Amino acid sequence: SYPVYRIPAGEYLLVEIASPLGYIKVNPKLITVLETTEVQSVSITNDFTKVQISKKDITTGNELPGADLMIYDYETWNRISENESVNAAPLYSWTSSATPYYIEKLPVGKYVLVETSAPAGYVKSEAVEFEILETGDIQSVTMYNDITTASFFKVDAETNDTIDGAEFEIYAIDSNNNPVTKMYSWTSTDSEYTITKIPVGKYVLFETKAPNGY
Repeated sequence: SYPVYRIPAGEYLLVEIASPLGYIKVNPKLITVLETTEVQSVSITNDFTKVQISKKDITTGNELPGADLMIYDYETWNRISENESVNAAPLYSWTSSATPYYIEKLPVGKYVLVETSAPAGYVKSEAVEFEILETGDIQSVTMYNDITTASFFKVDAETNDTIDGAEFEIYAIDSNNNPVTKMYSWTSTDSEYTITKIPVGKYVLFETKAPNGY
């Protein structure tokens, strides 16, 4: 509180010229000072900024758990982008869940949402710039992830026509390029075989059985 003494009775306009960080500046308030010796009180209430951050699957529009996310102020992120050796802590960091991430009292200004690790089967997103406005309404920021896709064909070496009847297996490999875990298996047809949401990494493709005549 701030006491004021011997102010003449009358009407005044209380103006907030700057609000605390993360709060919304209030509109000017008309106050009346009465002719009395009693203590008269005037109060103003500041609302604050609110933002929800969504991480979504671009194919379904649903919230996507498992992404590691960070928020930097705009100027700090520019310095990091220009010089990767810059060591600056993010303002916020979290792993996405099935519900949006909610932040209160983030100061008005420009920020950058950065994904450091995408969920398995998804492609890491580009950084998203956003701005927090001076409003008490909930502001929304959304970052989308696309899925990984790999397509396979079996074709004749001479005619380049697709061949059916070949059997294939895909294995994940370890740091020494040794196959360790079978991930997928299928038999070729006259159309492509497509795998979606295959985790980013290295694999080996084996043909375990050739088509008749090959």
